Amino acid sequence: MGQKEATAVLLQWVQTNPTDVSGYVTDWFTLMRDGGSVQLVNTAVKESNFSNQSNKDALSATLAVWLSQRSQP
Repeated sequence: MGQKEATAVLLQWVQTNPTDVSGYVTDWFTLMRDGGSVQLVNTAVKESNFSNQSNKDALSATLAVWLSQRSQP
């Protein structure tokens, strides 16, 4: 999860998957290492439709935790 392109592929899968894959979301997206990936996820959470609301909720929560951990000294 250190490349925007890889994140985009996983993000599209999460957005279009009608089943609850929130466990994967947490595992994968906590590994983001680049600003481009973070921006993609942030935009998706704010502006995109998801086939399963649980996936969007998990992604939003994972992003919030990721951001809070990076802002701590």
